[in-house]
Amino acid sequence: ETDRRSQFIAFRMIDCDLINELCCKHYSGHSTRLKRKLNFQPKDKVCCTKNGYVTDLKDILEYGQEITKPCKSNKLTSEGEIQNHTEQEPGSTNTEKSFPDNQNTIRLCNGEIYFIDKDVEVDEVRYLTLTDLDNCHYTVDFKQVRKTCKLRHAWARTIHTFQGSEAETVVYVVGNAGRQNMQHVYTAITRGCNRVYVVAETQQLDKTVMMKSRVRKTRLR
Repeated sequence: ETDRRSQFIAFRMIDCDLINELCCKHYSGHSTRLKRKLNFQPKDKVCCTKNGYVTDLKDILEYGQEITKPCKSNKLTSEGEIQNHTEQEPGSTNTEKSFPDNQNTIRLCNGEIYFIDKDVEVDEVRYLTLTDLDNCHYTVDFKQVRKTCKLRHAWARTIHTFQGSEAETVVYVVGNAGRQNMQHVYTAITRGCNRVYVVAETQQLDKTVMMKSRVRKTRLR
C-alpha cells in the first residue's frame, strides 16, 4: 500500500514516533532523527503542526544570481506624504541572493500532509520542495518552514490531530488502552474511506471499548 493513500493513527505520541521511525526506514531509507534532531530527506511524509505563512520560492533555482542590496530611505514629498526611495549606499559591497519578482506568501495549515520531493542547498541556504496530496508544489526555505510551521514526520498521526481528515486506508494502532474510550475508537475507524485495519491486543481493545468517556467539567455552553 502506498503511503500517499494510507495513514497510521494512534492515541499516544510515543506510538506515533515508533511507527514513524519504522516507516521512515522502510519508505525513505533513513532514521527520523540525526544527532537528536529531526532528519528530513526526500520521499519523507511530513505535516505542519502549526499554522504559518511562508514564502513560496518555486523559481529560486532559476533566479540564482546575486544583486547588490539596496538601501531604503524615506523622503517627504511636497504634499507631506512619505515616499520610499531605494538607493545604493556609497562603497557598499553587501550582497544577497535575489529572488524572482513573483514571490508570494502561502499559508501552510496545521495537519496538512506533504511529501518532500527535492532537498537542495543554494549558497548555503537549504530549500525543500513540498508536494501536497493535490500535487501542488511549493519550494520553501527549510529553516523558515521548520520554525514557523513546526514540521514533523507524518506517516503516523495521533487521533486528535487527524480529526476531520480522511485517508483511503487507515491503520489504527491501539497500543496501551490507557485513557482511550469508545469515542476515540469511533473517531479512528471513521477516518478510513475504503479500508480500516485495527492493530491491537484483544484485552487492550476490549478495555478501550468498555471505557466510559470522562465528563468534562466546564462552564461553556
